[in-house]
Amino acid sequence: MRYLRSPSANLLVMRRARRDAGNTRNVQRGDSLEETLDMMAEELAASNGSLCAIFRVSREFGETEDVRGCVTRCLNELLRITGAEWFLLRQHHASDNTLRLVSSSLSIEDAPPEAHLLPFDTDAAPNVETQAAAGGRDVWFDHSTEPELLGPLRVLFGDTLSGIACPLQVPGRLVGVLCIGGRDPAARLPARDLRVIRSFTDFLSIQISHSEARHEALSLGMLQREIAIAAQVQRSLLPRSLPELPGFTCSAVLRPALLVGGDFYDFVKLEDKGTLLVIADVMGKGPAAALFAIIFRS
Repeated sequence: MRYLRSPSANLLVMRRARRDAGNTRNVQRGDSLEETLDMMAEELAASNGSLCAIFRVSREFGETEDVRGCVTRCLNELLRITGAEWFLLRQHHASDNTLRLVSSSLSIEDAPPEAHLLPFDTDAAPNVETQAAAGGRDVWFDHSTEPELLGPLRVLFGDTLSGIACPLQVPGRLVGVLCIGGRDPAARLPARDLRVIRSFTDFLSIQISHSEARHEALSLGMLQREIAIAAQVQRSLLPRSLPELPGFTCSAVLRPALLVGGDFYDFVKLEDKGTLLVIADVMGKGPAAALFAIIFRS
């Protein structure tokens, strides 16, 4: 192989020597066929192992609320299948635009504070994790990668690293970033392992996204129950019946601007001085205004 450079163009010349025809060619074909079959068998075994692991962990996701534990067990299975030595998973939080450590082959509790959170904005220093998240593509790293780009990973796993950073995505949204690899800076994961890793990242993207949606639905349900209680409290402040006043006809209706508010009305009978009509318009809406109305009414 020769690489020729010139002012006008660059040229790469690659040559491969051919052996004599005859029996040698038949042997080469036989060896090539055997190697191909062996490679296919290995890929089928890896695919079967990854599918079994995904099915097993998928059942766990549906039976427990310990999402972080299921994710860690799933990634440990990935280490076993691929032969990688370590992994690190960060989840994207849109509220403050950060990537937060949620699972690792090392103990998260022992990780230094600077390794727990990565800012994900234009002002932050770039690294392989934020590059994979921003570009939506896999980012390889090894001995030729600039040390600054491996800063957060080197804090946890040391200076000699090689591997890949894979984004976790669902349509229209970033879920997180998975980094997985070994401690040999000159080694790369084979193509077979890369396909398995991508299968696992797609699976985890869906599971984590569903877990977030389920958590939001539960939170929304709790909020709706609290609002219903506040609305019931608000109705309890209103008089059950209207007084009969000589020369007057009384009627009343209350419609909150939202599901619940702080406005209320009441009729207070004064000794030998008639009846006091009270109409309160509390500034602000929602449960806080309703609680303020309760205090004021009491």
